[in-house]
Amino acid sequence: MVCVKLGKRHVGLSQPCYIVFEGGGTHSGLEVAKQLVKVAVDSGADAVKFQFVDSDRLYHNKNIQIKYSTPTGDKVGNRYEMSKKRMMSIDEWKELIAYCKELNITFFSTACFPQDVDFLVEQGAAAIKINAGDSNHYYLIDYASRKGVPIILDGRARYDELAKGVEICEYNGNKDIIIMHCPPGYPAKNSQVNLNVIRTLTEIYRYPIGFCDHSLGKIMNYPAIILGACILEKTITLDKRTESIEHYMSLEPSEAKEFIKDIRAIEESLGSGREIFNSRVGVNGKRSIVAKRDIRQGEALRLEDLNFKRPGTHLSASRYLEVIGKIAKRDLKENEFIMFNDLEDNEIKNEFNKF
Repeated sequence: MVCVKLGKRHVGLSQPCYIVFEGGGTHSGLEVAKQLVKVAVDSGADAVKFQFVDSDRLYHNKNIQIKYSTPTGDKVGNRYEMSKKRMMSIDEWKELIAYCKELNITFFSTACFPQDVDFLVEQGAAAIKINAGDSNHYYLIDYASRKGVPIILDGRARYDELAKGVEICEYNGNKDIIIMHCPPGYPAKNSQVNLNVIRTLTEIYRYPIGFCDHSLGKIMNYPAIILGACILEKTITLDKRTESIEHYMSLEPSEAKEFIKDIRAIEESLGSGREIFNSRVGVNGKRSIVAKRDIRQGEALRLEDLNFKRPGTHLSASRYLEVIGKIAKRDLKENEFIMFNDLEDNEIKNEFNKF
């Protein structure tokens, strides 16, 4: 699999899981956005992501409604109005990006127009993410992929649209592609998460595959890692009780810290698949061959003359077939460890030689 450099770190199966906290859907202006950046930094995230959206340019129909959940029940809201509340001026964006640099955390963002792409690249954004709704906006993907920065494609796209987006990036010579599996819904229901898509995408593409979590809580991210996700994106909020879209499915500051601890613990526990080829049992847990009775010099050892006891610091129980049939060179006492230098070959073959 290709590794993609995203800010200070690489994203790939051979790398520690890359953790992104999303603040684009839960801020209400510059000051809250900066507080969310600080939460990401304090939690130990690798990057923070926002959404560069100009609602007035984006929405022709300003009456589109969207369903979402809050702690007090399901709601319906106006997409344009909710998006409008998160708009910031160019100067505010510059201040936010400068704040990310000051706190030494990687910043990237979605972009909806070519001008947004230009601005974000000029400001040093580590990547451009293409929103799920723009998965078939091939002109935008073409434009962004020519800018020399990684492109993050949203896997909510229909497969043929996703494949076309990848093709466009590759045609432009941009192989720094990350594909995110992102379930629909605010929040996504368990039946909508379809984590096995991560495995499918990993089998199809040589690019890093990630999981953008829209479900409640943290739990879906844990199997996502095991299935091959090497980058995780989760929305954070200052207060999930906020009666607006995305807050309910987000992590609060204390949860964000625990989330990263959990991910690192799972990573550590996954270890290496090669470990099966190494012994994971100490010698004190294994057994050695001992005499089951007093054995006189010159006697041929039989299976019933042997016992197997811990620790395995002497002749391993695994070598019992090499002992059977040999002649005792000296007297061996009951419960005494048997060693090869206590034995000599017997010219008479025994029934165990067939092994």
